[in-house]
Amino acid sequence: SGYEVRTTVRAELQDAAVHAVRTALVDYDTRHGYRGAEQNGAPPAGVAQLAAMLTDVPVVGGLLPAVVTQVLEKSARLYVKDVGAVEVPWQGISWARRYLSENRYGHPPKKASDVLNPGDLVRVMLVEEPRATRKDDAAARGTEADEVKKSWRLSQIPDVEAAFVALSPHDGSIVALVGGFDFYRSKFNRVMQAERQPGSNFKPFVYSAAIEYGFNA
Repeated sequence: SGYEVRTTVRAELQDAAVHAVRTALVDYDTRHGYRGAEQNGAPPAGVAQLAAMLTDVPVVGGLLPAVVTQVLEKSARLYVKDVGAVEVPWQGISWARRYLSENRYGHPPKKASDVLNPGDLVRVMLVEEPRATRKDDAAARGTEADEVKKSWRLSQIPDVEAAFVALSPHDGSIVALVGGFDFYRSKFNRVMQAERQPGSNFKPFVYSAAIEYGFNA
């Protein structure tokens, strides 16, 4: 409509900030245990039915919806939205101790069926395998160990939220701003709309007073 908007936000820094917030929230949430499938039911019989089941289920924060089609001893087969059939290895499932409370979780699972059942609607993500695993694989194949290898991992939409803002130290301009895990899930911007919490803002006053009175670090 003839409008031109100029902003100090830089696209590459904004992308990095979004990635940082999402990764940190998923990691934090993972450490508190697995809350289970979003939905349970019998898996549809065919690929067309599986795709139809996932049509109206949105991708949230890069976490893809998937339906469990088969559970094996140490892995599971899933149908992932817009991807198709994949297999999640044990290393992508074994983290899923059952969530008990904010500060407690259950025993480590011993097999995939302790976590997943056919027909479960869950979330998955692609993650880079640990370097040690890549080195072992590379040694076996006689190739370079630095090649990036990714595998599927069971995940879940975090219950916790976060905000992120980055300022340029040169002029105070905002170069990145993230208001939450996924804007399309929650449009409440926790940078601009949330009330500020004191947090650590009082520490400089306390510490500077202590230093003035002779306390050291």
